[in-house]
Amino acid sequence: MGSPCPTSLCLQGKKKAENIKFTITDLVIRLFSRFIAGTIQRERMYAFERMLWRVTLGNVFLRQSELEEELEDPVSGHPVFKRVFVAFFQGHHLMDRVLKVCTGFHAAIYSSSGPDPPAERRALADSVNRGIADIRLILNQTQEVRNKILVEVATNLHTWGIMVRKMKAIYHTLNMFDMDTSHKCLIGECWVPVDDLHLVRRALVDGGVSRLKFALRCISMPPCRSNWKQSSRFLES
Repeated sequence: MGSPCPTSLCLQGKKKAENIKFTITDLVIRLFSRFIAGTIQRERMYAFERMLWRVTLGNVFLRQSELEEELEDPVSGHPVFKRVFVAFFQGHHLMDRVLKVCTGFHAAIYSSSGPDPPAERRALADSVNRGIADIRLILNQTQEVRNKILVEVATNLHTWGIMVRKMKAIYHTLNMFDMDTSHKCLIGECWVPVDDLHLVRRALVDGGVSRLKFALRCISMPPCRSNWKQSSRFLES
């Protein structure tokens, strides 16, 4: 019977190493009765791992994994990449140290207190996934409603701008009037050519309201030389 080839020996050695590694990992997880799970920014993971090792004197077992989905920072709004970690340890003393390190590195800690049986954990995970799906549905509906409102605003924006400018012009003109408290009316004085008085009366009639009354009275002024000249076609051109 021939001796095994080097290739088969190498494959058998890798399989044994993988089995030993899996057994050691499973043993460590079972020995450490407490754990903390959370997320941290990818750039801080290396320093976070070294700090945990130094603070706990190596009495912590840390597992981490990269989050494939790109997240958004709620404060700055910039995209960030995070890693998920689980730290296994024993005792309340180490828990306090690990929590302080997590707080110092601004890591988000998630509560691990939940149902122990796997069936209840799966039910809880399904419930969380349904809640996430409902929230996404609500966000999509809110986005659609917001888009419809913005489209309607965009179609009427020019018209509203004209109305606002007209209202501002009206109130700006009314602010130049004087209030007559005895007659409860507004009095405005202006200089108008005599030949254009009929145009002023027509403008007051066209722009007035039926229930409001106006009175146009000419004030006698001493004769003075006016610098106003009637424009003609030659001057207008």
